Order: sequence, then C-alpha cells, then structure tokens
Amino acid sequence: MKKLIAVAIIGLLTTSAAYAAKSYVGQCVFPVTVKAKGGGLAFKKPVFISIASATPSGEHLKTMSAFMVKAETATQIQLVTVPDYQDPDPEKNAGKAIGWGQKSDFVFQDLRNCE
Repeated sequence: MKKLIAVAIIGLLTTSAAYAAKSYVGQCVFPVTVKAKGGGLAFKKPVFISIASATPSGEHLKTMSAFMVKAETATQIQLVTVPDYQDPDPEKNAGKAIGWGQKSDFVFQDLRNCE
C-alpha cells in the first residue's frame, strides 16, 4: 500500500512539472478580436509588432490572420507566417518572420485552425 501511494505522489509531481514547463513554440495564434458593427472581426486593441523582443513597441499588425510561434520569452512571442491555402502555391510565403508580439494580444488556437 505504501508503494502505491508513493507511486501516485511521484506521478502527480511529474505531471505538474510538465504543465509548468509548457512552451508555446510551434503553436498557432490569432490576434484577439471582437465582433465589428458590420458583422466581421476587428482587433480588440492595436497589436504592436516589434523587430526585436526587447523593443517595447513597433508597428501595428495590419493583417488579421493566423501565425505560428517560432520563439518565446516570458511575455512575448515571435510570429511567423503560415501556409495560405487560397494561393496556388501555399508554401510560397510560409515561414517568414513577422516580428515579436505580446502574448496577451493573441489567442492560442488548435493547429487544425491555423491557415
């Protein structure tokens, strides 16, 4: 009985450590949006994209599309483009670095929704 309890405790400790080390690299993200008056989507607030992760501000994100996370810091994620399956060559512009954005400005999505 003591061995069973010990194994259960070790199992709980290792699973909680795995959740603490969660990385968003390779995940799909989409800007946080609200429903616009015309029925479409609009940015909830301006999304700033900077060239370097240490830069506090940059240009506004102009395209409302999904991105992949290439790298991350504690508060920022590096965004790259995903394949556009509306084009004849979907991989033509995929994988291009866009810049760094705040994690709070993006919603993480399932990979099947990343296009």
